[in-house]
Amino acid sequence: MNITKEQTGELTATLKVEVKESDYNADYQQELKKYARQSVIPGFRPGKVPVGMIEKKYGTAIRADSINKLLNEKLTEYIKEEKLNILGEPIPNSEKGKIDFERQKDFDFYFDICNIPEINIELNASIELDFFQIKPTDEQVNKQLEHLRVMYGKEVEVEMVKPDTKVDIELRELNDEGEVVEDGIFSTCNVLINQYSAAYATERLTGKKAEDVLTVNPIELFGDLKSAADKMAVDKSKLEDKPDSFELKIIKIQRRELAELNQEFFDKAFHEKGVSDVDSAKQEVEKQMQEYFSNDGQFVLYNDFIQWMFDNTKINLPDDFLRKWLHSINENKPSMEEIDKELVNVKNKLQTEIIFNKLKENYPQIEVNYDEVKESFKQQFKKVLKVYSNYGDEEADKEVESFIDEWMRNKKNNNEIENRFQQLHQEKVLDLIRNKCTIKEIGVTFDEFNNIMKERKRDTLSENDSASHHDDEEHHDHEHSEPESENDQE
Repeated sequence: MNITKEQTGELTATLKVEVKESDYNADYQQELKKYARQSVIPGFRPGKVPVGMIEKKYGTAIRADSINKLLNEKLTEYIKEEKLNILGEPIPNSEKGKIDFERQKDFDFYFDICNIPEINIELNASIELDFFQIKPTDEQVNKQLEHLRVMYGKEVEVEMVKPDTKVDIELRELNDEGEVVEDGIFSTCNVLINQYSAAYATERLTGKKAEDVLTVNPIELFGDLKSAADKMAVDKSKLEDKPDSFELKIIKIQRRELAELNQEFFDKAFHEKGVSDVDSAKQEVEKQMQEYFSNDGQFVLYNDFIQWMFDNTKINLPDDFLRKWLHSINENKPSMEEIDKELVNVKNKLQTEIIFNKLKENYPQIEVNYDEVKESFKQQFKKVLKVYSNYGDEEADKEVESFIDEWMRNKKNNNEIENRFQQLHQEKVLDLIRNKCTIKEIGVTFDEFNNIMKERKRDTLSENDSASHHDDEEHHDHEHSEPESENDQE
């Protein structure tokens, strides 16, 4: 058996594999005997079927299997011995050699390969990247402090529905005649009238008082079917099939009074942060908002680094080979027109993979392993549930360990686990570039930052209307918004 390589392009080559009958015959004969022992044919005892009969009936298929097994084995050995770093697997080239397993004894097989281009990524202080340090304005700080006062304020009953009120209601299903359906859907829930409310809810309820009764569509009241079903604690299918008229009765109307700026409020809102007056409260709010905004700055820094790698690493993957490769690996065998539609995205993803593999090769510290992900979830679990009153509790440690192990084995959590891998990887890349590159901090307000991002987007669109480099799994669209509390809506 002989394998030779013919270079067909800067990165592409064709492997010629010469297979003689003597290369595969021993395995072929062994497989024939195996089939003969296992075959059940009328007129012959089990295991006594003549090998000649098996060869006549199944010989072509068995020969093809033996040869293909040999090809896979020898190609793998050749690629390893020659230290070929190729894209995917060798692609059979049927144009160069026609194969007839029934009549031929000796064969010439041809396979197309594409070498992954050699690139180099060296990080140093000459690489300059911007980090946008987003600072909240006094107005934003005051607004957030007031928001906290609303959160920790007391609920008081009021006479009329106005903005920023919570309305406790009863909903009863009505029939076509507008009468309450006996044993129909009945629900007690609440509606928040604020900036996030459905316009329908604001229009129908504003100005109403306790004991008022009106007819409503619950899906419009809560904004969509899922929200309505969740609020009313009913199955979506039941609600979807019902008439769209329900009787709504207002039971109680409440609003939150602003919490007083006293020590009780400071302790609730800021826990053990040492806040004792308005000035220190504003300082803590500013610090928290700056930490929140920092995520946006880090996101941009990370993506700017990806862009730098693309701009400074030229990878020219051959389109013709990629088309053949995509056609060979796709079971549906798409047309070339269909393949061309995906070609740009595929090239960008492959380039990203090549670049990041080289980055990991040069800087293995950015690799994330399973134990690190597990520890990350463990710390999160400890923080949320506050399991540990002290860190010497070995019993609690074992319980947490057992819980996390079981949780990570559950396939339903695979997406969340993969996202955590990506998150930790991004954090390690950011640490790497902070240590290796020159990071220039630019202080901006939230509005200035958003304007810069909009300007960047316009520039990118004007330069290139086609798909950008950032269709890969490392780079996503990102909206920048001010921090909101999870308590904004109930």
